[in-house]
Amino acid sequence: KRVRSKIREEVNVVESMAKANRIYKELIFMAHPDRHSDKVELAQSITKEINKNRHNYQELLKLKLLIEKELV
Repeated sequence: KRVRSKIREEVNVVESMAKANRIYKELIFMAHPDRHSDKVELAQSITKEINKNRHNYQELLKLKLLIEKELV
């Protein structure tokens, strides 16, 4: 049982990293300052946060909501 739990935990980490990588690319594109000439400072700030949380799927989801609310 313990071995299965350990394997499942490792699979979850890999899946989370893969999801984070996909959403990271999407968010960098969405929030790039060149795409938001009217809100450059905000876009730069969000881009910095995206890069800081590159591997944190949960934080990237929060940033996606912020982008959709503030930039799109």
